[in-house]
Amino acid sequence: MNNSLHVNDLIIINKLKYSNSVVPLLDQYFFSMKTDPCERNDVFVFKHSKLDKEYFVKRCLGIPGDLVQAVNNEIVVNKSRSTNINTVRYRYRIKYRHYGTLVNDLQSEKIDRFKNGFEKVSNGILLFLDEEQKGRFSLKKNTISIERESKEQGDFIPFVVPYKGYKVVLSPGIMDNYAELIRKYEHCQINKGTDAYLINGIKTQYYVFKQNYYYMVGDNRDDSVDSRIYGPIPETNIIGKLLFVLN
Repeated sequence: MNNSLHVNDLIIINKLKYSNSVVPLLDQYFFSMKTDPCERNDVFVFKHSKLDKEYFVKRCLGIPGDLVQAVNNEIVVNKSRSTNINTVRYRYRIKYRHYGTLVNDLQSEKIDRFKNGFEKVSNGILLFLDEEQKGRFSLKKNTISIERESKEQGDFIPFVVPYKGYKVVLSPGIMDNYAELIRKYEHCQINKGTDAYLINGIKTQYYVFKQNYYYMVGDNRDDSVDSRIYGPIPETNIIGKLLFVLN
């Protein structure tokens, strides 16, 4: 997938891996698609809850067992910066000399103003660009300056994306990352007692996750509500994996 996925685009997804066919011959015929692995940088369609009517489309940056953190407003996976210059776009404030020349520059770079979140402000424009586009635009004679205009998502300490069988120690710092997942997706009641946590009323020091989770993030990093806010998504909430974008 490139960074051309926008509102109102038509997409084709693979749902076979995430649904059970009642026709054995179809299961056999589509076996390779049903066993297609979920990998980093795959794009998924999913729901926050199985009862939700709204679908979300995000890129998977963390698979089960990955170590994820945010440093200086950048996502780091397994101690490596996760940015892919071909997909990730950031919001930039561009100051320019002449508006007409700016429009021509956008056309020459084949940048759609509407799809790239074009917004005219008092001292320039706001626009989503990937790193290659940003580099080329900074060299334009009409460009005075180009600076990132980010919505601070906030840094967070490293945590492991849960996988089925992952055993986590129940302590205050660790539970900041996992308590809501245990309640919402693992369907367990969790409470903090005087000297220990209670899972479904039973005092315990550990919790073992029942399913795999994925860390989903939008390509428009500075304007995306994603796993940085609502946490990883369980595999059971994934509808399908993106195959093609029709635009």
